[in-house]
Amino acid sequence: MNASAVPAARAAAVAQSLGRIRSIEATHGVTAAALDAIRAELVALAAQAALFPAGQFPAPPPGARGAHRTVLSEDADQRFSLALNVLRPGVATEPHEHATWVAIAAIEGQELNRIYTRPAAGGALRLVDTVVVEPGRGLALMPDAIHAIRILGERPARHLHLYGLALERLGHRRAFDAATGAEHPMTPPDGATPMPHPRRIAPTALKAALQDGAELAILDARELGEFGAAHLFWAVPCPLSTREATARALLPRRATRVVCTDGGEGYAETLAAFLTGIGHSDVAVLDGGTPAWKAAGYEVFSGVHVPSKAFGEWVEHHFVTPSIDPAELAAMLAAKADMVVLDSRPMDEFHKMAIPTGVNVPGAELAYRARDLAPSPATTIVVNCAGRTRSILGAESLRQAGVPNKVVALRNGTMGWELAGFTSERGRTARYPDGAPTHLREADAAARAFAERHGVKTCTREQALAMASETARTTHLLDVRDPGEYANGHLLGSRSAPGGQLVQATDQWVAVRGARLVLICDTGVRSRMTAAWLRLLGGWEVFVCEDALAGRLEEGQGRPSIPEAVSLKPGTLTPPELAVLLAEGGAQVIQLSRSIAFREGHIPNAHWGIRGRLAKLVPALSSDRRVVIAADQDWVARLAAAELQALVQVPVRVLGGGAAAWSAAGFPLLADRFTPADEDCADWYLRAYDRNSGQEAAMREYLAWEIDLVQAIERDGDARFGAWP
Repeated sequence: MNASAVPAARAAAVAQSLGRIRSIEATHGVTAAALDAIRAELVALAAQAALFPAGQFPAPPPGARGAHRTVLSEDADQRFSLALNVLRPGVATEPHEHATWVAIAAIEGQELNRIYTRPAAGGALRLVDTVVVEPGRGLALMPDAIHAIRILGERPARHLHLYGLALERLGHRRAFDAATGAEHPMTPPDGATPMPHPRRIAPTALKAALQDGAELAILDARELGEFGAAHLFWAVPCPLSTREATARALLPRRATRVVCTDGGEGYAETLAAFLTGIGHSDVAVLDGGTPAWKAAGYEVFSGVHVPSKAFGEWVEHHFVTPSIDPAELAAMLAAKADMVVLDSRPMDEFHKMAIPTGVNVPGAELAYRARDLAPSPATTIVVNCAGRTRSILGAESLRQAGVPNKVVALRNGTMGWELAGFTSERGRTARYPDGAPTHLREADAAARAFAERHGVKTCTREQALAMASETARTTHLLDVRDPGEYANGHLLGSRSAPGGQLVQATDQWVAVRGARLVLICDTGVRSRMTAAWLRLLGGWEVFVCEDALAGRLEEGQGRPSIPEAVSLKPGTLTPPELAVLLAEGGAQVIQLSRSIAFREGHIPNAHWGIRGRLAKLVPALSSDRRVVIAADQDWVARLAAAELQALVQVPVRVLGGGAAAWSAAGFPLLADRFTPADEDCADWYLRAYDRNSGQEAAMREYLAWEIDLVQAIERDGDARFGAWP
């Protein structure tokens, strides 16, 4: 069954089962025979395991002793309350009553039930039966029945519990000491965490919320490749595989209004439950997800970083940014014209595919350094990227900064260059010189004027830190310098967000509409140029912090704080230890690298996977060899190891340092462009040149898509580029 069809199919199956169950109770009352028939109905529902995927109904965090409870259906009077409970192995309850009838059926896992009676004269409870609830075998209990449970085995139990009356209505439930019979009020098992239906918001209500001016974040719970197929304009990816880090970075304030969405698979509910669990107080789920948004007549968009790319097209139309086509550039290069080609992408992209003679000068560096790279006003400056957005924004930045040179964008970037039959260079490393430019004074004056024209504000370090500590507004501290400069010393609490990429891919750093953005650099040039573009793009309240680097600084790239992983201590192997095990046939590896990175280099014979979807790999794993998780980040490895251990019998270990440590220790990495296959790369939105077939068609389709964005955003109506208050 297609994942997007699961929620509707589940709702239909639940409704049909409950219809028959209501009829049984109405006809026969609450009798042993009636409850046995109800139990059979619930067992039949639980047998449809595909309707209740683990990804949509997650187990509590590793090490937790409680339960996750998701209410699937409940009548208006709170009768016939059906919940899906997920408990980890070893979780147990004391003997207790329900004070209403209950039926239990297993989707997966085993639950040992001990059934007791309470002697009329008091004293110890008497054990009268034991029942293991497992797939195909259920249990029904009368209101006065007493039972205790324990989850058996190595895997979480995922069970349906149907109550005659919702537990929230049963404040008089009793628990008992089995040895003495003493009673006391019933409490949830070891701090169980209920997971009721999250609040839902209709597409029409969300559309209105986008216009009300209050803070709002729309988070899409799918992996990036799935997100790129179709999504809301202002939706920001927050994949479940990285939710612990991504959500905390995107949502620094826990009172922010958040709407979770997906493609109808149910991932949004999981993300909403996680956000609520870490303290977010205003979380809803878009009812029906992206398909419902589209069905309501609203625009959906394919691709990634859509607001930024649509903004690039708006900039070209609004400022009439000049451009040249590849043939013109090729002729200029052949004639050795007085010109420079400045590539506005990060070095990793430039290194893969560059225009001959190109120099790497990522976005925010352009206005900062162009006067040094082309000191003669007679020199033509050509700005390029892979497609259109960064070429346009880079060229227009130079024009807005008052550079005296003729400045043009390369129409359609390196993709246009190759489609025109010209050859890109691979492995090129030419880069701007380090250090402050000699023409800093001119660059600073131009950047100040550009920022002032577009409403950029300024603040001090003290004011920036005060804003970041406020609880009534969301404030992001973003350092727009080169990542190397950031690592050498940055304001505590700031994130590295290189200026050009911050405009080109704003949704990697900012999800909250109406947030405050405080930009940081050393001279103010890069932060002011970036700030002005962000004002025009999204209407955020944007500040330039003028003395952010004047006090105490923190070094390094910064590591996310992931509380869920702190207590997890899986066994760790060094690369040499893993090499020995692999040579002996004693280990198998799952590598959780990004799919395109896995293609470029992976540990020999490793399986590629996505955290949170490791159950798909279980059939391919050997049952007699330990599993070793190799991940780029330690916290991912630790969480994945715990999740996988619940699915397999063999020991699960972690490779310290992941594939990078393996390579650094001198062991080989294998490259295979076809593994994983294009269609399996759910975690990454493949660029045209990432694909294994149809590259030229993909390039043409992408370029046409970018150009058409202007019309699409007009239909959508939620992007007021250049016209924000």
